[in-house]
Amino acid sequence: MLMALLFNTNDQIVAAGPACDQVPYGDRYWFEYHEAHVDSGETLRTAYMMIADPDLQSRLLMAGIDDSVDGSILAKEIEAQIAPNYLTDKAA
Repeated sequence: MLMALLFNTNDQIVAAGPACDQVPYGDRYWFEYHEAHVDSGETLRTAYMMIADPDLQSRLLMAGIDDSVDGSILAKEIEAQIAPNYLTDKAA
């Protein structure tokens, strides 16, 4: 699923949603249409990423809605997926 991920300045995921839902509304989506608790005074940025793991998709969709979902942990999981994996002593 192509997802829109909303990050704050601490690189924490504040909210997430399917990218197709967010696109027509732009920035208004997060403040007017998404049910997450988003502080409009914060500096926020949106990233788009393909998320294949259904468990990660469901946890991302709960970010900002369910207080038990930790956005900083989600951000670290996302970062681990996009970081290159280096193998020592191996040819490319």
